[in-house]
Amino acid sequence: AQREVAEKLNWSLRQVRAVWPLTGTLCRRLGSDTSAQRSGTVAAAHSDVSRGHASPGQGEAQQRRRDSGRSAALSVTGTDLPESFVRWVIRNEWVTRVADLVERRLMLVFARSLRRSTVQSLAELMAMEGAIDRSAIEEEVEHAVGRLRRYYGRAPA
Repeated sequence: AQREVAEKLNWSLRQVRAVWPLTGTLCRRLGSDTSAQRSGTVAAAHSDVSRGHASPGQGEAQQRRRDSGRSAALSVTGTDLPESFVRWVIRNEWVTRVADLVERRLMLVFARSLRRSTVQSLAELMAMEGAIDRSAIEEEVEHAVGRLRRYYGRAPA
């Protein structure tokens, strides 16, 4: 099932495996959704997968290609999470702080290695999606890193 989802969404298998525990059966539904664009964008919400909405372009400098064998979706810096999935989470899960995105929505607090550059990329994506103001990016990164240090004993490098 994961290979099928990867092929239909044009994600790498690593990207599907990164998203799978966060979405459960939704990931499978996204793979079978005919409105999902083959360009690698997630085109669905939890409640209305069949209606879907396309994600913005994927040319941000903070992103990189994760699959050298084919044209894969871009991943968030330091993770295997597709940028389009993270944008979808920001738009549809009422994310208002970077710390919420890191701790609860993407569960990155449990990632083996969590880098400051990842937190920075997430803040920039939130700004691009209009969830935070561009001028608040550094403050949001500091807030998220502070929470990780204080509550989880983690200090992203």
